[in-house]
Amino acid sequence: RKKQTTMPCCIDNNMMAFIMNNNIVPEFMCYLFQSFRLGDFAESTALPSLSGKTICKVERLFPTDKQEQAAIAEVLLDMDEEISKYENQLRKYKGVKQGMMSELLTGRIRLV
Repeated sequence: RKKQTTMPCCIDNNMMAFIMNNNIVPEFMCYLFQSFRLGDFAESTALPSLSGKTICKVERLFPTDKQEQAAIAEVLLDMDEEISKYENQLRKYKGVKQGMMSELLTGRIRLV
């Protein structure tokens, strides 16, 4: 799981954290980290783990211009919001369908 925080927090030895410099838009970096699975980089042992040495070898190309990073993050955020809206509509329609099925299958509503 990947999370972004804007306030000081505590982590234990089962977590990893990094602090960004001022040249990176945090929302962009959050989306960048969500674009790959950290499990793909885990060392295959009895207890899979990630080391700082392994993570430092991960290379990703991304724009260095903060305005471009912000624009990308904004587009992705808008898409997430739209997907969420459609998921809510789908849940609502599934509920209506379930109710109609119940009405039809119990015979409370008859079709001519």
